[in-house]
Amino acid sequence: MIDIIKNNITSRINIIKIEIIDQSASHENHPGNNGGGHYKALIISNDFEGKNLVERHQMIYKALGKLMN
Repeated sequence: MIDIIKNNITSRINIIKIEIIDQSASHENHPGNNGGGHYKALIISNDFEGKNLVERHQMIYKALGKLMN
């Protein structure tokens, strides 16, 4: 899944550095967990320049598309 996430992001955003960490195991017994993965991302991109945090998140969510469901 990490490769899919990286590919979706790098195909839509010019990336300087990207790290995706799978944290799913630490969330598996949480109430409401429907089996989806939990990932932490560090993304460095010049495409984020001049954008606020919400706009940056929107860019990532758009790149991930249906994976965010």
